[in-house]
Amino acid sequence: KIIFILIATLSLILVSGFRYKVGTDYGNYSEIFIYLTGGAIDFSGEAGFNTLMFLMKKISSNPQMMFMITSIIINIGFVTFMVKHSDNIFLAMYFYITTFTYYLTMNGVRQYIASVVLVLGYECIVKGNFKKYLIYVIIACTFHSSAFMMIPVYFLVRRKCDSVSNIAIIFGTILAMIFYVPFLELLFTLLRNTGFYYYKNILLTDVNGANPLRVIAWSAPIILAFLYKDRGRKVYGDKFDISVNLCMIGTLFILLATKHVFFARVSMYFDIYYVLLLPKLCMMFDSKTNRVLTAGIMFVYLGYSTGLLLSGDAWIYPYRYNFNLF
Repeated sequence: KIIFILIATLSLILVSGFRYKVGTDYGNYSEIFIYLTGGAIDFSGEAGFNTLMFLMKKISSNPQMMFMITSIIINIGFVTFMVKHSDNIFLAMYFYITTFTYYLTMNGVRQYIASVVLVLGYECIVKGNFKKYLIYVIIACTFHSSAFMMIPVYFLVRRKCDSVSNIAIIFGTILAMIFYVPFLELLFTLLRNTGFYYYKNILLTDVNGANPLRVIAWSAPIILAFLYKDRGRKVYGDKFDISVNLCMIGTLFILLATKHVFFARVSMYFDIYYVLLLPKLCMMFDSKTNRVLTAGIMFVYLGYSTGLLLSGDAWIYPYRYNFNLF
């Protein structure tokens, strides 16, 4: 098991770290890193990421080093989370790749570093330690300010997945899709005095929806979990509801992302939790059913991720590499 984890983690780091012009954000991050001055650290805005960039610049002025270091942080952080909390590390690592989460880490680098910080605080959600969880959120916000939205998430996920409030949130999201423009007007009325108000015109005029395949891939496990929620609770206890709720919130943002891909950015905080939910679904029945279900789910997600790769989603394929770090 240890050998598997070490080899798998190393391969994840190297493929991501040596990528060259791979991922939608590659050019932006390269440009920021190249023009970063060697002066004082900028503590305004997202100070955590600014400090990390400053330190990486001291090691090498080649942006490829930045991608290697951030790859190490993100993948070691997520693997640590999987080892500690997953019911089956082998399935978790498999689904980390085939749910497309691994490939997406090559896009929103800042946001996935923030996500790593948040998942390391997952145990605080399980144990109900809000004060400690809040510390993780504050640290995450220094890498990406949008992490503040994970504060109310703490309270939303610590309840039954079929609670009245959850059902209301689901129907509310469906209504937001149907009445998309009025929903945005209301949303940005609340965000008028924040930095996010900038995105109003983009969301209203730039029509660029996420791939509908993502909605299917994200919602199917949630539907299965709802159908067998009683069995899941019997086998896994309260952790089952927490896993379902975290994935459900991400799924609702993916649903909104069919209207505009921007909402898929928010789902980056939730997609890693599928590596907890999917192995649970594969292991909560009798041994024969588990084997059939596991094989079926593995096959479906392999086809899903391969299809997204070949379609050019997230600009991962064709893959190119650069071994020069200095």
